[in-house]
Formats: sequence, structure tokens, C-alpha cells
Amino acid sequence: MSLTRDEQSAIVIRQMNEIISCAKFTCVCKKVVRIILAYRCLYCGVWMCQRCMEKHLGMSRVDYNKKHYAKDMVK
Repeated sequence: MSLTRDEQSAIVIRQMNEIISCAKFTCVCKKVVRIILAYRCLYCGVWMCQRCMEKHLGMSRVDYNKKHYAKDMVK
């Protein structure tokens, strides 16, 4: 997903208004998602469903956990 800074800002503002009003937001894929099931990018601030976040980051949640938490599991 390549958005301009203005597009990212507009999405974040819209999403935050939705979250405040009903604890749901509209993902970039147009799917309405409950905030408890959502992921927020630490870099651009956009909230996304799991599928969109995996595309955005370039790896699945499972792959991310293996990469970042495998070293903690081994002792």
C-alpha cells in the first residue's frame, strides 16, 4: 500500500472518528472491523484488518511471531 502523507492523514482522521463513535472503523479494503480485532501500523498510523496488515508489512502474523519471538522461546 503506497499512500501519500495526506492520504494517510485523511484515513487516520476518519478512522479515529469512527473508533470514537462506535469502536469500529472502515479498513483500507472497505471492510468494517471491530477495533479489538484490528492492527495499527506503528509507522504510518493506519488501522487495518489482519489481511491488509499482513500485506502492508509483507509477512503474516505467524511469520512475524516466528521471526521476533523465536529467540525468546529458546533458552
